[in-house]
Amino acid sequence: MLRRFDGEEWQNLDHLFRGDEFGDLEDTAIEAMVVHEGELYIGGSFTLVRTPDGVRSSSGLARLRVEHSADLDRDGTLTMFDFLNFFNLFEARDTRADFNDDGEWTLLDFIAFRDAFDSGCP
Repeated sequence: MLRRFDGEEWQNLDHLFRGDEFGDLEDTAIEAMVVHEGELYIGGSFTLVRTPDGVRSSSGLARLRVEHSADLDRDGTLTMFDFLNFFNLFEARDTRADFNDDGEWTLLDFIAFRDAFDSGCP
């Protein structure tokens, strides 16, 4: 079972993974997980993954973005170094700078980063 804490309660995420188009979970298993550069990689026996854009085919590997954190240098505080880090990531077209998850690097990512920073989202 895969669960995520939303700040108030644990949410079940099993519905994101399916063994077949008909939602059969009997053959679905999550076998490994690792976090790398703010993204959660999940490996297992599943062929479909539900995303905000719909259902996508998968060969047993999925990448889930961990909620955006404005603390890009991971020092536990929000400082100007996080802004500098964001600018560098944005310039390099790094997925960590795609703060609105649209697959593009635009002004909207700057606004989303600023909002996360202003909200104190560490």
